[in-house]
Amino acid sequence: SMLTVNVKNQFSVGDRIEAMLPTGNQLFHLEMIENEAGQQLPRAAGSGLVVKIPVPLSDVSQLEHGYLIRHWKDA
Repeated sequence: SMLTVNVKNQFSVGDRIEAMLPTGNQLFHLEMIENEAGQQLPRAAGSGLVVKIPVPLSDVSQLEHGYLIRHWKDA
């Protein structure tokens, strides 16, 4: 499923993302980012941008009440 995201802080393809949900947290790697025109982007640069990302969740309705968290990469 594709999720529309109002970006607050930057994230990139390959980042490890945690979906913090009322039913429990789920981790996944971000495989793709698209802008509103459907063009693929290497990263979502920051606040004010609206993008779509694939999420490997069977019940995306719970995302309405959740948050996406980017995990920092180890140095």
